[in-house]
Amino acid sequence: MEKYKNKEFLIQKLKVEKLSYNQLAVQLGCGVSTLRYWIKKHGIELRGNLQKELLKNKRKITEMYIQQNKTLKEIGEAFNCSQQTVLNFINAEGIYKDINRWQRWEEEEVRDLIRLRNEGKKLGEIYQFFKGKYNENKISHKLNSLGFFREEVWSEDEERMLKECDGLSMNEILPLFPHKDYSQILYKAGALKVDIRLMNRPWSENERQVLINNPDKTLDELAAMLDRSSNAIWTKIKEEKLTFKKKVVMASDIIDNKITCPKCGELKEYTEENFNLNINYYTCINCRNKITNITKYRLKYGITLDFEKMFNTFTAIEWYHMYLDGRISKLPQEIYDSHVKRNEIIVHIIKELLKKESREDIIELNYNDIRRYKITYFLLGNNICDILNDVFSEYNFKHWEFRLVPGDFWSEKQHADEYLRWFVETRLNINELNINRDIPKIFTVSSLRIIGEHRLNRCLHEYDHYGSYYEWLSYIFPQWGLQPENFKLSISFDGVVFDSNEECLIYEYLKRECGISITYVGNQRFYKFWNEEHNESYIPDFVISKINNIKLDKPLIMEYYGLYNPNLTDSFFQDYCEKTCRKNAFYKQNGDIYFLDIYPYDLVSTFKGVSEKLNAFNKQEINRER
Repeated sequence: MEKYKNKEFLIQKLKVEKLSYNQLAVQLGCGVSTLRYWIKKHGIELRGNLQKELLKNKRKITEMYIQQNKTLKEIGEAFNCSQQTVLNFINAEGIYKDINRWQRWEEEEVRDLIRLRNEGKKLGEIYQFFKGKYNENKISHKLNSLGFFREEVWSEDEERMLKECDGLSMNEILPLFPHKDYSQILYKAGALKVDIRLMNRPWSENERQVLINNPDKTLDELAAMLDRSSNAIWTKIKEEKLTFKKKVVMASDIIDNKITCPKCGELKEYTEENFNLNINYYTCINCRNKITNITKYRLKYGITLDFEKMFNTFTAIEWYHMYLDGRISKLPQEIYDSHVKRNEIIVHIIKELLKKESREDIIELNYNDIRRYKITYFLLGNNICDILNDVFSEYNFKHWEFRLVPGDFWSEKQHADEYLRWFVETRLNINELNINRDIPKIFTVSSLRIIGEHRLNRCLHEYDHYGSYYEWLSYIFPQWGLQPENFKLSISFDGVVFDSNEECLIYEYLKRECGISITYVGNQRFYKFWNEEHNESYIPDFVISKINNIKLDKPLIMEYYGLYNPNLTDSFFQDYCEKTCRKNAFYKQNGDIYFLDIYPYDLVSTFKGVSEKLNAFNKQEINRER
């Protein structure tokens, strides 16, 4: 049994010797994900001890991070944990180098930042300009949000229009550019040297006098007079301790405990469900939420929403393309929550953007497609198969038909059983096979690996649902009457284990009878080739380094194709034969190796075919040396 499956061994290494996951994975020669799986399966708790140790050394971590300026990696190495663990700890404990980390940028500062960047100033010079108020990371992040590190395409007409807006306010300019957001316009205006009146600019004395002289005006009326936001005016009024006319509900407005909302015109019950009673406004909550969203999308994204239609101002497809192009950071929740609109977007992505019309095309969906068209946004806890079955219910997709199978999918025994049944029923033609002769040959690690079938091997050997293919197949297909002796592993005279009896016989014949120095590669994977043309890897069966005690100038690769039979019609054997041809072509074109291919008919008459191919290879080498 592998050491990483032993609970006591893992506890000794991780808790007593305090090795990290990476250190132990390297020591055992396995992946970190495999190690994590067995730690979780054994219920070994490690996080609590690590957190206690970090808390105990909080002062030391603070000194290392702030005073000694150590990196997260260096701190992680000191405490035997990952960079992410250190980052999570310092964030949770509030250990910040920048005390102004969450300080917001003033609009005048944004204008200075744009000016400095357009003048070609470097980050260090900009940092000095702001006298350390913002660190370089925050400056870089702000520059990125303003579009300095991404290409924004402006047409000549748009640039001309923006130049004509010199002296206008951002409120007046935003509606003229419905496809540009606030930051993009501000950045471009700085590049074109267009003066834009900012809503949060410093208050002049004239503006202050307007506030003082108009106590009978409402916030909205003052905002229109001064071309400022209601929030900015409200803040100034509080600073100056001024008064203004409030839109409040008078007793005379309430009739039978009902009031008419001036925005939507609906007569509603004057209750907490419909109105904000604390501030005594007579605009209903629904309309106030609409106004808030309209203001948000106008100021943040430069998008104008119709008051009546709101998020139906644009179709679901138009919203998706705004999200895809980066105009908005996420889809409106109202669009995402709509089952119909979400499915409409998925259909658009699959049919229109990816041009996948058939079931077979959709199954080829890959990680690049998902990243490019941001499909992960629509998953949120679901997997791609469930999403597509919801949209294309007529296709009845299976999880294993996709390359994008969730990581924990195979950990459930039921899923593994369903997949094995599907594999046998769709890939094998049972009527053409001799059950007790052919099935044991098909269900071996090497045979399944040749056709690229790794999932069955993973279910059996990684998740331990069954002890062997015999046990698994007998459980799913008891009517076959399989014999256990046909599935037994073969062991050579020198103790090498084979999952194929024929491979064991070839190995013993070449090593014992012919005196050839041969190594069985099999499942050890230390000898691997990659075919870039077909995007697949090959692991040979045997590697020969010496013949007749003479060392070859390059290794001789030998492959045994025990299931090669072009006369069988089912998809499994067709795939097997097709991959055999691809492997042979690849090996023969590789100038770094010699290659021999062996088939079942080469084993008859006491390995007559194997002997003839070796003799032909020796003669070829002798002629080449001459």
